Amino acid sequence: MWQLASTFDPKLVFVLGCANSFDSIIGVLIAARELTGSPIIVAIDHGRPTDFWRCLEMGADDFLAQPWRAEDILPRAWRLMGISNCSLTLASASAEAGLSEFVGSCAKFRSELDRAVQVSNFDVGVLILGESGTGKEMVARAIHDRSSRAKRPFVPVNCGAIPSELAENELFGHERGAYTGAVAAQTGLIAEAEGGTVFLDEIGCLPLNAQAKLLRFLQNREFRPLGSPKPRTADVRIIAATNRELDRAVRDGEFRADLYYRLNVVSLSLPPLRERREDIPLLANHFSRKYASRFSKPVVRIAAEAMYKITNYNWPGNVRELENTIERAVVFCLGSQLSASDIGLPQAISPVPESFQQKKKMVVAQFERTGIEELLAAHQGNVSHAAVAARKNRRAFWRLICKHKIDVSRFRRSEIST
Repeated sequence: MWQLASTFDPKLVFVLGCANSFDSIIGVLIAARELTGSPIIVAIDHGRPTDFWRCLEMGADDFLAQPWRAEDILPRAWRLMGISNCSLTLASASAEAGLSEFVGSCAKFRSELDRAVQVSNFDVGVLILGESGTGKEMVARAIHDRSSRAKRPFVPVNCGAIPSELAENELFGHERGAYTGAVAAQTGLIAEAEGGTVFLDEIGCLPLNAQAKLLRFLQNREFRPLGSPKPRTADVRIIAATNRELDRAVRDGEFRADLYYRLNVVSLSLPPLRERREDIPLLANHFSRKYASRFSKPVVRIAAEAMYKITNYNWPGNVRELENTIERAVVFCLGSQLSASDIGLPQAISPVPESFQQKKKMVVAQFERTGIEELLAAHQGNVSHAAVAARKNRRAFWRLICKHKIDVSRFRRSEIST
């Protein structure tokens, strides 16, 4: 079989196996890497997170766990084979083809990308929600690139970085003499983007007077530069984004309700990285390859301990923080493998937030252990008597003792007296 494989140059290799034969999977993975040099996807019926990290460490480019669905498998395969312009029928597959720069298999994330693809050719208001670093500008640019406006300008504007008194001037421009110091006319960003798209990031920071002008522009495509006696028009699509809760800002009087509804015709919500934790290994490997190539470094893989560290960190800065961390690690890495010591994080590991069920389980377990120890102490370590007091049969009570790894000898009279 391997002799045949050595004379064959596949575009992609799938390694299929069962979790109970994981060592065999690793062996096949290593052999496939040496013989073909092609991208490899490992598919396991089920497995622990550490199994998948080990596969990535040994050279796999991606992994799959059951349930195996075409809408999950095909986009990954096309991405690894470099296919980006195909006529596809699956919505998520077409999203992958149109947004090939996005890495991830999280269902919620892919769903939002699918919706971005669908809305790209319709000039409707789009409001992109998400924390800083989740890729809001990338999605806005992808919508622009897939639209009929792709050959015209894409102008990103950080509303939070514009002084409030200059926001209207930056967006709509001014005429000469409009105010003291206006010695020449200035074209605003809206006019500069004629025929294209203006991306208003941190739209929640836009002052109220500029919000009123923006609303007028959205309603009839008209604007009036400062000092101009007559309005002008511009054919520009507006895409906005925010990491704030705009509905709360509306209630607090900090954002115009009419502008909010005008912008929020279609809403896209990008999940934070901590909610798409299965994508972290994929992103980490993607960034390590990217910066190893850019800096001509021999880094080829991420060690399992490093991947564990990366995956269990909460990433408050989301994908942007992860990319910066991997870029820094590649710069300082001295070998061909990123180790845990190369991954510099603000703290060693930020634990994953526990769910209500996890916390409840821990509290119940602690209560159970404490109760058993109190009963054993009251009966000097006599398991039979403690079981009777607990209204359990001796065998069930002993299983609880074993479950909590309680040393019964600590409670016997002879042990206490000594």
